[in-house]
Amino acid sequence: MGNKVREDTGTLYSTIVVPDVTTENEPCFMAYHPELEGCMSHGSTPEEAIHNLWEVTELYISMLQDKGLEIPPPQGIVVTWDVVWPPRKSEIETILDIYSSA
Repeated sequence: MGNKVREDTGTLYSTIVVPDVTTENEPCFMAYHPELEGCMSHGSTPEEAIHNLWEVTELYISMLQDKGLEIPPPQGIVVTWDVVWPPRKSEIETILDIYSSA
């Protein structure tokens, strides 16, 4: 399946990929489009999460069109995080330091 979203809009929606965990506490990744509220998907790798998101995005936009709702314009920003699982102690301490100093 091609990326119909890209073909229809000429650009990609912003895509953010972040680490997540499954209900079984296994590491995974969540990908989402901030322009499309609630449009998200998961995968065992960042690439899988993005691939799944493209398919979900086509359905999401089709639903908006069917309901006659406005389709938010894409911004075309891609953000991914490289994550080591489980996190190292130094990474956890750095995150805690950032939040405690805020």
